[in-house]
Amino acid sequence: MVASDGARVDDSSTNRRLGQLRAALARSHRRHREERRGREAAERAVRENVTERGRGEAERARLAEIVRSSEDAIVSLDADLRVVSWNSGAEAIYGYSAAEMLGRSSDVLIPPDATVQSRGLRQHTVSGGQVQCYETQRLHKDGTLIDLEITAFARIDAAGEGAGLTAVGRDITPRRQAERALAESGKRYREILDMTPDGVWRVDAEGRTDYVNPRMASMLGYSPEDMIGHQRSDFIDPGQATVARADGATAGGATGPEVAEQCFRRQDGTRCWARVSQTALSDQHGDQIGGLAIVSDITASKAQAVELRAGEHFLAALTDSMAEGMFALDREERVTFMNQAAEQLLGWTKDELGTRLMHETIHYRHDDGSPYDGADCPLLDALRAGTTLRVEDDTFTRRDGRPLPVAYSAAPITIDEQIQGMVVVFGDVSARRALQERHKRELETLTWVGRIRDALDEDRLVLYAQPIIDLRSRAVVAHELLLRMIDRDGAVIAPIRFLPAAEQFGLIEEIDRWVLGQAATLAGRGIKVHFNISAKSLGSRELISDLVAALHDTGAALGLLVCEITETALASDEAVAETFVHELRELGCEIALDDFGIGYGGFAYLKRLPITVLKIDIEFVRDLVENPQNQHVVKAIVNLAQGFGRQTIAEGVENQATLQLLADYGVDYAQGYAIGRPAPIDTLLTADPL
Repeated sequence: MVASDGARVDDSSTNRRLGQLRAALARSHRRHREERRGREAAERAVRENVTERGRGEAERARLAEIVRSSEDAIVSLDADLRVVSWNSGAEAIYGYSAAEMLGRSSDVLIPPDATVQSRGLRQHTVSGGQVQCYETQRLHKDGTLIDLEITAFARIDAAGEGAGLTAVGRDITPRRQAERALAESGKRYREILDMTPDGVWRVDAEGRTDYVNPRMASMLGYSPEDMIGHQRSDFIDPGQATVARADGATAGGATGPEVAEQCFRRQDGTRCWARVSQTALSDQHGDQIGGLAIVSDITASKAQAVELRAGEHFLAALTDSMAEGMFALDREERVTFMNQAAEQLLGWTKDELGTRLMHETIHYRHDDGSPYDGADCPLLDALRAGTTLRVEDDTFTRRDGRPLPVAYSAAPITIDEQIQGMVVVFGDVSARRALQERHKRELETLTWVGRIRDALDEDRLVLYAQPIIDLRSRAVVAHELLLRMIDRDGAVIAPIRFLPAAEQFGLIEEIDRWVLGQAATLAGRGIKVHFNISAKSLGSRELISDLVAALHDTGAALGLLVCEITETALASDEAVAETFVHELRELGCEIALDDFGIGYGGFAYLKRLPITVLKIDIEFVRDLVENPQNQHVVKAIVNLAQGFGRQTIAEGVENQATLQLLADYGVDYAQGYAIGRPAPIDTLLTADPL
């Protein structure tokens, strides 16, 4: 109660009676409400039960469709590890159909030599454990091994008991194959170093040995382990004055190879003369990190030079049986003697040479083919100075004009302390030079792996574009994208130098995916572009996924992307290639068959595949005006394309006469230097090439 002045009156008795009355009324009302709500709830439950059942069935159908169509293998096993569900992804990955596997033990998928851990995955999961992204191997139906990434979890029944497991397997075979190929390339690199006939010696920035190959160690009588950690100077003969020079290539920061003869001391105390080509090693910032030396044992050559000085009589006893060529010069540089091997190697006989001057006859040449001037000829210098000479790599000229790679030794002929001439012993080193070139190419190929990876990481891949015109209107209608790499010094590197290594060592798919992303971006700006795909990327699921994502992100209009595929690429795996081409077309990408006319399968592909454009090979375009045979070929290709409802592009157009002739023949489009040269995208797309 409240008084007139607003103050509250505390009347506990009255409040208690009012509270009891209110409670009784509330209980009565609550009982009636509960009875009414019970009736309404029963009616509503009946209605909701019908609706919920329909929703549940729809949700289960949706989930079942996701599982059925997944590219991953989704497999369910019962508590006895027998298959109870098997989706289409499992059929594709394992090779078994669902009919073959349902009710069958999953042991058929376990390799005989699987590890205990791998075998126990299923039981571990059934027991309530979980498996997250576990990489292992399983058996395909044909007996081959598949690399998989498995995630598994237990299936629980209504009673909360374990009822088996569900496993999701993702095929990672291509990635693992690429990893194994890269590891194998490293192994081959080490094998090359281990088997090379020359010694390979590497030191760190402090001049300590951190690698020698077996040949280098055996040359000095040590094992490789004995030499690791030692300074190179520790192995040089103490009496030699070249110690400082030996360390100079590392400490002095030489910009190129430095070649010197050095004398080492073997473990047994004997001397080993060597020809050392040493180069400083730098990191990507130009900081010196060590040095690398290629060491050739020339001890035998040194000994041979000493023996040659013993006299002409000793040489005469050997000449008839020598495999090496030998000739002698007098003080006036005229030929006085040649053995049979020299005649065979050079193509001259001694009688034919007569009194000719040897330098003028053989024409000693530099590696670039330019002749030595007589004043610079090392043989003549040695003759005039009376010194012994050893040249490991030089070039003579045969009588028929062909070059002859040679290594030679030259020693003065001294009688009564007077120089009477010189004797020269030489051998054909064509095979050695070819082997060195092969090793050089292999090593260079291996270095491209790191350079390509660095270029990808540092965003040094760029695209050039070359315009494509409509021959009727002469307007630019598209551009072909051409890949380039920018070296750290800013030099532009052509794709022919690095793409073979990228294909060999599994990097080409990443490059193709990068190109595709750039192409989609340009298409999103309304620019029609042609891009190329390598054979290694055909069938790549990631590439198709990237294309779908790129089309969505950029909003590129259909028909602005044209994928150029060569006949050679299609032939590498026809089934995979055809599937890939059809998928590209379904996404709205046009297909151009590149280099058309030079293969044998082009007509078949034209019939089977949804190709939209035939790209006439440059071989038939380059001399089209002067070559009637090429004219017939181009006309035939145009007629063939028109018969199939396809368009044609001529590439390699270098002059206006060819451009006009192509237009007369009915070719639809053209590209080439007469239209526009490849240029960076930013500069070319803003210019009118005509």
